[in-house]
Amino acid sequence: MTSSYKKHVVVTDDHSIVRRGAMLLLNKLDKNLQIHEAEDFDSTLKLCQDYPVEYIILDVNLPGGNRSDMVRELIAHAPNVKVLVFTSYDEDIYAEPFLRAGAVGYINKLSSEEEIMHAIEQTMNGKLFISEEMQQKIKEKGKKKTINPLGMLSKRELEVGRLLANGKGNLEIKNQTGLQPSTISTYKMRIFKKLEIENIAELFEVFQKFDVN
Repeated sequence: MTSSYKKHVVVTDDHSIVRRGAMLLLNKLDKNLQIHEAEDFDSTLKLCQDYPVEYIILDVNLPGGNRSDMVRELIAHAPNVKVLVFTSYDEDIYAEPFLRAGAVGYINKLSSEEEIMHAIEQTMNGKLFISEEMQQKIKEKGKKKTINPLGMLSKRELEVGRLLANGKGNLEIKNQTGLQPSTISTYKMRIFKKLEIENIAELFEVFQKFDVN
């Protein structure tokens, strides 16, 4: 007796020819899929609400979408969903934010059919997929972080960063340093950029690990 179970998959792109191409590749890999199409982010969310969606091939630049936040929102609606980002956007700039948001893979639309199929197969099985070039860059980035990154900060940036890491708000920092809130915000932006971090939690981790004071 054959099983009637079909995995629900969504292909989201605002170009029908791209959706059709992705669907052909999916059918090559597994003919027992229930494939849905969406041309914008709201339609994708609706499909996640209407069906037990397990896998999404997602374009980055979508009507109604907000880049990496799209992945977070999809996972909030379908906690077990696996998202493969399929885009023409530069991997160096965009891959890491999407992976941090919860995507299991990132593949450029200009990749070969063989590589795209490999990315789909890997991510559908829950394995991470990024290009070999990106893997190497992440390794190099990891090596660089063994050097104390706080050494890149100026004396004032280090002072502000330490206060932020200790949970101080702009008003408390102003009272302690005499800096205006707008100046504190500028320092915060510079610190985050230099340390390649995105939030206070990551800043706290860096100071916990590397601050000798």
